[in-house]
Amino acid sequence: MFESARSIMSWLGDCEKVIAVKNNPVQWTTPLGLPVVQPYNKFGRHLIMTYLQVLTLKRETDKVMVKRQRTAFPPHFVHSLDGSHMVMTAVACREAGLSFAAMKNPNSTLLRSKWSPIPIPHRTILEPKGQDLDYINIAHSYLLHSDWAKLDKLLTKSNSLRVKHIPLKLQNGYVISLKFFKWIELHNPSLLTLERNSIIIHILTKNRKFVSAESILKKIIGSCSCDVNLHSKLFDAVLHSYRMCDSTPRVFDALFKIFNRENIALPFYNQMRRSKITINVFTLKMVMNAYVQLGKLENAVQVFDEMQGMGMNPFVSSYNTLITGYINQGLLTTAIKLKRTMEKNGISPNSITYNTKIHGLCM
Repeated sequence: MFESARSIMSWLGDCEKVIAVKNNPVQWTTPLGLPVVQPYNKFGRHLIMTYLQVLTLKRETDKVMVKRQRTAFPPHFVHSLDGSHMVMTAVACREAGLSFAAMKNPNSTLLRSKWSPIPIPHRTILEPKGQDLDYINIAHSYLLHSDWAKLDKLLTKSNSLRVKHIPLKLQNGYVISLKFFKWIELHNPSLLTLERNSIIIHILTKNRKFVSAESILKKIIGSCSCDVNLHSKLFDAVLHSYRMCDSTPRVFDALFKIFNRENIALPFYNQMRRSKITINVFTLKMVMNAYVQLGKLENAVQVFDEMQGMGMNPFVSSYNTLITGYINQGLLTTAIKLKRTMEKNGISPNSITYNTKIHGLCM
């Protein structure tokens, strides 16, 4: 079905090889006259000597990153034609007196096409009124002034709606939000449902306070260790409160780290894709690790290639995951080649890389 499309992609890849021989980046001009240059160069190390230490900085060199240029060229070139065609169509429609509207499908790559995206789900939240609104405003004032003695007097009047809205009102101040959460946890932990726990987790991860967020997640797991469906319920609570908290995809990184098991990581990932949540390097690395643990090395390699195709720079841990997968399947030569590729791309191997290689040599 896609034989012609694949032939075109292969031909574009061959063109890139010819260009790369002379160490030139791939560049072209769209039908609209817009020049395009792919700025993918290899990274090198730059050492800065100080009195205290030697700093190593990563900086671009003059050498092009051949593989990155090759994998990015076909989709970028085709998208530039798509965009040009859309603009030219819109201009023609305007000249003809017609209204024009269009939407570019962002889920066109091989890996993305496996799931049908739907909007991020969310639950409606009741707006506080009357005494509930008064309570929230008063408690908010006490929290801003750290007047815990007066807050203690309000404890008996706390309810689920009030406990939910107070951290939402405080979410720009994660320190106060966390203090309020711990105050509730100490005096009335029964009010902290999965939904209310997820709210504080959103607030903390949005402000990059991952240690505190992971601490709360560990407590949830410890208190519900008998619930075999806890990971699914927690993911659902975080997902449905995502828009309520104006959250970021970093919250799912915390979940991946806590539930780092292949039978959980892949369902998490599938749900993220279905819910149109932005995927980052950390997420894809965890998915690669899950596939390697399951012995599905081809899937891990496909995710790695997709990572690069999406314009992401793999970390050394991503390379280490694939190297481990190759060695586990007895493909030591392939693992060594990947290590060399990593070094050519300006990424220095770490102790895990060398320990994994030594383990492969001893097998």
